[in-house]
Amino acid sequence: MAGLVEYMLQLLEVVNIFKKEEKTNDIEKQAETDNVLNNADRTIEDIIMDLTKNSKDFFAFAFELIKKDKDCTYVNHILNGNVAQPVMVDIIMSNQWNE
Repeated sequence: MAGLVEYMLQLLEVVNIFKKEEKTNDIEKQAETDNVLNNADRTIEDIIMDLTKNSKDFFAFAFELIKKDKDCTYVNHILNGNVAQPVMVDIIMSNQWNE
């Protein structure tokens, strides 16, 4: 699970780089950027939806996610809207990783 969490955090770093780029008048470049962002969001959504099918896997993932993303920079983005039961996200978000 730690490898999957690391992959998702790296994916979100790339997404943030693309989002920070200035909008361009070049329609092809903007379309490519939008495509990359949409694919990244879809990948995250698919992974989380697969994980929620098995609560043991989902909570193992959430544990590793909180452990790696201590300030919850990405936790909300990854889980919110991708988990069918919002109360699950609230429970996960209320936990903190203490070393």
